[in-house]
Amino acid sequence: WILFESVLCLQMSAEKPPVLLGYLEDELEEEEETDPYCTKIGGTVTLPQWTEFDPRRNKCEVCGYPLFLLMQAHCPTDDVEDRIMLIYCCNTAECNTPENIAKSWKAWRLQTTAEHAQQHEGEAGTTTTESNYFSPAKAVSSDDEPPEESVNVDVSKEWKKMEDYNKKNPDISRDDLKAVEEAVEKVDETFIAFQQRLARSPQQIIRWEGPPLWIQSSNRLGKGAELPTCQVCGGERGFELQIMPTLLYFLRPQDHVRNKGDDGVDFGTVTVYTCKDSCAAPMGAPEHVHVQPAPR
Repeated sequence: WILFESVLCLQMSAEKPPVLLGYLEDELEEEEETDPYCTKIGGTVTLPQWTEFDPRRNKCEVCGYPLFLLMQAHCPTDDVEDRIMLIYCCNTAECNTPENIAKSWKAWRLQTTAEHAQQHEGEAGTTTTESNYFSPAKAVSSDDEPPEESVNVDVSKEWKKMEDYNKKNPDISRDDLKAVEEAVEKVDETFIAFQQRLARSPQQIIRWEGPPLWIQSSNRLGKGAELPTCQVCGGERGFELQIMPTLLYFLRPQDHVRNKGDDGVDFGTVTVYTCKDSCAAPMGAPEHVHVQPAPR
């Protein structure tokens, strides 16, 4: 989570194309709690009536415990409206070490045809009762990434906002911010570029469209990297979305751990790759998750 604070102190740099950003909003309204097309962070999954997806299949391959729903997102394409992404992770620090992290995350794509979805039009979604979840669930809004020249970050105001938001957590202070600031010069240029781009909109938690924004030069997928093919149709996969480390600051995973002293899930950035053909998957299609650990 501490990466979030450090980005506010850096200069902006030239970057290209605009992308769609996700921002955390307030707790869900009553009608949103049963809306499967509401993009949200945390809580339990709300399934549309047209799917037979069973969230109980989501268990960590390291510890065996049920995974936490990190995000449910409505991700329509130009051709498909009824398309939902579910991102799960294990909230145990040991399961998120570099050697275990590939086994402690799962992504699912739920998708059906317009004709099938229309048969259930107007029906409320089914809210599940998973045993592990981040609470409370919060809605996500979206907006275009601001261009570089429009960015004017007031560091003191951003610090104050973070301190107010996190006032119940006494272990975050300005000394923490200064410590990260002083450590920046020790990291690679990819990390610096990541921070500079993130500084355009420090509150962002998700990035859609555009190429991935890597947090470090190691453990990244290069251009032309071979991805596992779709397990439903065998087609190629492409970039879908990216989850930013800023989410950890708001999510506070350490408040939802099983064992006292566990810091919970941690990551540098998470990228999700899905079937380029967006094949129908009413039962749920497993998709590819790539997790970059946080720089150390």
